Amino acid sequence: EAEPQRPVQPVVSVGDVSPKETEALEVVWEDDEDDLSSSEKLQRIKATLWQSMSMCGTRVAALRARTQNLQLTMKAIADANLAVKETGQTMLQGNLEEEYEIVSRALSLEYASLLSFSFVQRLSLTSFYLADVVTGSEKDGLTPEQRSEIQESLVSTDAGLQQARSEVLELEEAGGEQRPRGAPLGPRSALVRTVDIVKRELGTLSQLLPGIKEQETTSEQPTTQLNIGEQLKVKAVNLKNEITKTKEAAALMADETGMLESLEAGLLEAIAFFAKETKIAQLALLGFGTSGSGESGMLRDLQNEVKVQRDRLAAFESEREVLSNLLQTVREEKAMLDDKCNDLEKQLEEVELQTRGE
Repeated sequence: EAEPQRPVQPVVSVGDVSPKETEALEVVWEDDEDDLSSSEKLQRIKATLWQSMSMCGTRVAALRARTQNLQLTMKAIADANLAVKETGQTMLQGNLEEEYEIVSRALSLEYASLLSFSFVQRLSLTSFYLADVVTGSEKDGLTPEQRSEIQESLVSTDAGLQQARSEVLELEEAGGEQRPRGAPLGPRSALVRTVDIVKRELGTLSQLLPGIKEQETTSEQPTTQLNIGEQLKVKAVNLKNEITKTKEAAALMADETGMLESLEAGLLEAIAFFAKETKIAQLALLGFGTSGSGESGMLRDLQNEVKVQRDRLAAFESEREVLSNLLQTVREEKAMLDDKCNDLEKQLEEVELQTRGE
């Protein structure tokens, strides 16, 4: 069945895909498309979407390595600051607090990039599933219900990618990377080009969808009568082919599971970080409120900081929930494939026993 429609969540960060990584996708995207058959186009679409998802997975791994190093740095600074407090060295303490704030901001930016990659990776996987369903339907066709579900998912996924693209560009400008209207995208916008490539593949998939025939319900056609031995040989060959296909699909699911688990772990680390930052901001606001100070400007800054941290935390919690649902689906599908493979192998074993006894 078609991959169910997934909710769209907002991207709140600019990613840092390198131009070289995106160029690799663009080569696959633009290579002799007009000369390809429909089947070849579908295979190319799947390859490009898988490459997009794998690229995001690689970037997520690199981001997690950086965030973990920054977390260690922050802990070391916090420990040093605690020791300095006991000595009363206020100047050194101030320097350490400033350094801690700098590292904290850097970590916040890295986590923001992680959120963008999470969004694009999920949508790339959803797109890959859709392409896989269409590819698998070339032989037997699609029911009207399947076709409708695929079309709805194509529209939903494309809308999510468009939302991602717009917000990444807005955040690029908010981050100070101004560029003239119509100018080429800068290096930090390589993730936008990746989104464009995935959108292009979805568009091609949508164009190919009407060419998939309607699924026909036909009665089983009579076949040439085979003796028992020949029937068993044919059945064994068919079972072996099905086992191979099932194992390949299960291996693919295992790769997907690994990438999504790494991504979820990164999101959980980010949630813990922003939960702590939110608590710090709330305590600062509470302390200001009980100090009796009348500086309204500082009060507004503290209130705004609490809101910013709460919004960041909510964005990561929302993304993690959607990702967790996707991961659960992938795990269940992987388990079903494993069970199917075990069942097929038992059937093959029985056929081989019958063949030897024939």
